[in-house]
Amino acid sequence: MRNLLKTSNGLTLIELLVSITLLSMVLFIITSIHLFSINQSNHQTTHIEHQSNVRLVLNTVTKEIRKAQEIVLLEEGNDDKFHKIEMNEVSYEFYESTNTIKKNEINFVEDIGNFWVKEHNDGKLEIFVESTQLTNGKKTQFSTEIYTRK
Repeated sequence: MRNLLKTSNGLTLIELLVSITLLSMVLFIITSIHLFSINQSNHQTTHIEHQSNVRLVLNTVTKEIRKAQEIVLLEEGNDDKFHKIEMNEVSYEFYESTNTIKKNEINFVEDIGNFWVKEHNDGKLEIFVESTQLTNGKKTQFSTEIYTRK
């Protein structure tokens, strides 16, 4: 019987604890890497959505301005910057309280932090669009200038 106990192939308690500890550490590292990559993916997706929204507003408003026969700027903000523009029976208005731009009173784009149009004396229209702030503090902003015929 004593020979049988000495030759049995098994694990001691110490070996079992060491293997469980190593396995736990490996699983923790793998889980941490996985969660980090998911978090980064979510941040990138949000950034891309904000950038797409800003580009959509800028491209659409620019296209409408180029087609317009008459452009009317309304609701003057600070520094002669207007937050509402009307042309060809289409209007775009920025609502700062909801971070929304409405096209003909219908929600067009959300997550916009700032939108304004400024008219210069030389017939130039300056358009500025900025997204809301991301969790990392970054904002996406684009602007363009269009020269109109008088």
